[in-house]
Amino acid sequence: MTAPLTLSLPEARRFHCKAVLLSARVPDVAAALRHHGYIQIDPINVCGRMQDLILRNRVQGYREGDLFRFLHGSEKARLPTEERQAFEHHLPHTHILVALPLEAWPYLLATMRHRTGTDSTWSGKLDDRESKLAGRILARWLSGAPWLPMMWTMINAPTTAGAARPRWPRPLCRSSSSMVAS
Repeated sequence: MTAPLTLSLPEARRFHCKAVLLSARVPDVAAALRHHGYIQIDPINVCGRMQDLILRNRVQGYREGDLFRFLHGSEKARLPTEERQAFEHHLPHTHILVALPLEAWPYLLATMRHRTGTDSTWSGKLDDRESKLAGRILARWLSGAPWLPMMWTMINAPTTAGAARPRWPRPLCRSSSSMVAS
């Protein structure tokens, strides 16, 4: 049996800083993502979004929003699917959204297939009302029309008599890059 490794406090600090990319920055987001395995994404911006705070100290020349530009391209020039090197994925049981390298996709397939056989919000199954709504959303998206008026109308649509309106929209479906609510 190998003897336990003994480190001094300065050696342990150096090891940790190198392990989490704080001792030397990597050249790009792809290198940071490969090194860490994933980057947690959080839309809340108090003093900066979590993914930007994590990456700005680890990636040379990192600017706010670079992770999303790496994942999807810019608003003016969307990244074609075949050129993407990473994707977003929601981990339903942890309620965490992460960016993962494409190499992680095969490891998620079994879990995603299993979820389609369950009766939950994350199963991918839609009831009749949700199917109609999904059709309207897809048609609107493909038309290139603005989203805000449509989403406001759908969220504030009249409910049936006596039905309570949910305070927040219920997730209709989630994909690796977007969420649509009803």
